[in-house]
Amino acid sequence: MYLKWGAYSWIAQKFMLVISVLLRDYYYIHESGLAYKRIGVLFYLALVMVGLVTVFWKIYKKKTNYYLFRVNAWAVIVLLVFSTAVDWDEWIASYNTSHNKNILLPVDFMVNLSNKALIVLDKERDVLKGQQQLLLSQGVNWPYRMELDDLIDWRIKQYKEQQASYSWLSWSYSDQLLMNHFS
Repeated sequence: MYLKWGAYSWIAQKFMLVISVLLRDYYYIHESGLAYKRIGVLFYLALVMVGLVTVFWKIYKKKTNYYLFRVNAWAVIVLLVFSTAVDWDEWIASYNTSHNKNILLPVDFMVNLSNKALIVLDKERDVLKGQQQLLLSQGVNWPYRMELDDLIDWRIKQYKEQQASYSWLSWSYSDQLLMNHFS
C-alpha cells in the first residue's frame, strides 16, 4: 500500500518535472526560434509522458512488464513515423521567419537548412537581411565569405545543377515542386 502511494507520488513528481522542462522549452522556442534539438526535446517529453502514464496504469491495473514494453515501443514507433512525415527544415524556416518580430533569427543557422527550406529562404530574403543587420550591429560575426543574397543564390544554383545531373530514376514530387518554384 505504501509502496503504491510512493510510486504514485514519484510519478506525480516526474509529471511536474516534465511540465517544467516543457515550459522552459516553450519559452526558449518563443525567444530564440525553432531548431532541431528544441523539437527533439518536445518529442522526448512526449515519450516521457507516455511512459509515465503507462507506469501509472501498470501499477493501478496490475499490468505486466510486457505491457510496459509493448505500449511504450508502439509509442516510439508512432512518434518516429509521425516525425518522418513532416518536412522539418521547411517548418523551422517558416516558423522562424514568421516570428521574426519576437525572436532574433540565427541567420547563419537558417541558411544551412536543407534544400527543402530554399523556397522559404528565397521568399523571406528581406526578413533575413534585416535580422542579419541586427546581428551584425550586436557584434555577431557573419561566418561566410559571401553576402546573404549571394549565398542563397549560390545554394539555389547548386541545387538546380544537382537536380539536372539526376536521371528520371531520382525524380520525386517534392523536388519537382522545388524546381518549379525556381524555374
